[in-house]
Amino acid sequence: MKTLLVAFSTLIAMTAAQARQVVPELFTKKQFNAAILAQAANHYIGMGEAEAIKALKALEKDHSKAIDRGFHTNERIGWICRIVFQGTNGKPLRQPMYGGLSLPYLTMPLERWPLYPVAESDGVFFVLSEGYMLAGVAERASDYIAYCSANGDFRKTKVKKPSRNEAVSAFDALKKSNQWTMIKWKDEGPGTKYTMSEEWVLRDIEAQATSIPKE
Repeated sequence: MKTLLVAFSTLIAMTAAQARQVVPELFTKKQFNAAILAQAANHYIGMGEAEAIKALKALEKDHSKAIDRGFHTNERIGWICRIVFQGTNGKPLRQPMYGGLSLPYLTMPLERWPLYPVAESDGVFFVLSEGYMLAGVAERASDYIAYCSANGDFRKTKVKKPSRNEAVSAFDALKKSNQWTMIKWKDEGPGTKYTMSEEWVLRDIEAQATSIPKE
């Protein structure tokens, strides 16, 4: 009996190690869509919190060398953290401190966009903007992972991996939502003034739905 328990424990450890070595498509290719994002999130949710943290930290790159294959690996780690860790007691977790995005941040407060720069619509997750602009030193991905683990709850159940039709419907709902219509694309505040393109942002988000292959 003891031998069987040892063998079983060894098998579990080997399976966990193998899971950590599998890297989802989100981290191997520049192009992604809502289905690929959900698939990556589910990969780490399925591992459980402890193993997911190890696997995500293993992906981290030095900030000066983090851009690989045309995308920023640490930025995508941040997206996954925004999905797999949830705020407690209705209080959202803060966004990763990687820099600024081309979004009208003055009218996108955390209480309205709790997963920023990710958004959820009808159970489908979209990335609002990719490509941080930074004047200074970015937060380490491992530090943000640690923050999320210490202050949030790890998801117990997997998220929806949407079909093309589901993602398109969710995108349509997002752009008609109150949180979206409350955004001011031309705005100014203390020390800042900007005009941003809603059309460009919507185009990029829509592509995350329409690029999912039809079933």
